[in-house]
Amino acid sequence: MRELFVTVFVSVLLAAGAAVPAAPAQAAEGLKVSFLAFAQGDATLYEAGCGEQGLIDAGRGSADEILAALDASGSRSLEWVNVSHYDADHLGDVAAAATAPGVSVGAFIDGGGGRDEHDSQTYRAYYDLVTGRDARTVVDLGDEFYLCQGTASETVFEVVSAGYDGTAAQDVTVTSANDKGICVKVSRGAFDLASCGDVNGTGDGDRTDVEAAVASAYGDVDMVKVNHHCSVFSSNATYVATLRTWEQIMLPNGWCRYPRVRGGR
Repeated sequence: MRELFVTVFVSVLLAAGAAVPAAPAQAAEGLKVSFLAFAQGDATLYEAGCGEQGLIDAGRGSADEILAALDASGSRSLEWVNVSHYDADHLGDVAAAATAPGVSVGAFIDGGGGRDEHDSQTYRAYYDLVTGRDARTVVDLGDEFYLCQGTASETVFEVVSAGYDGTAAQDVTVTSANDKGICVKVSRGAFDLASCGDVNGTGDGDRTDVEAAVASAYGDVDMVKVNHHCSVFSSNATYVATLRTWEQIMLPNGWCRYPRVRGGR
């Protein structure tokens, strides 16, 4: 297994407006973002200043890295796990991580749907887990969830696109699992991060250009987690021009096939 991840300490960005820092920050009121599962999977761990933690996605093969990151933080407690969409590269190790010894999860946040919403055993096992625990929270466009709500460290996760009712941002019609996925704008003080799962930036085939639809909801952000594993179907011109932040883009796999995100504007 590839044990590789990137950790960003947003407290430095908040304090100095700097690019990704080379050394850990010391500010207690910051936000720590750990991009895990750099293989063909996805997982991002957020730790806010009050100590609360949340996880967006746990793709297949990511459980060990997630548990190592939790242990490094000193706690295996998660306020929530947010599943952007139901493909195995984002969902595959949710159950393994959530049921590991010592792990507690307050809520599982997703876009909803019944047991047959996604035709895979991985999704059905996830559905049985979260409904069996009565711990499922369904979100849609405009909803918010939090870390450290009501404190100086409050971090807001605003849903800016979700398509499980058949329409995503700006009411564009979506049919594929990727394009139905949850996009969030993560805000901590003046810092904003865009995280949008595997949505597409093209209308080819059964894909929908969700990137162009959601771009204005993000605006000029400080950091972008590149969509769809940086595939040729992501990071279109509208999305790139609107979000604008090149020097702080995080590549989930450490590589990129799409030329626009390699060399700046």
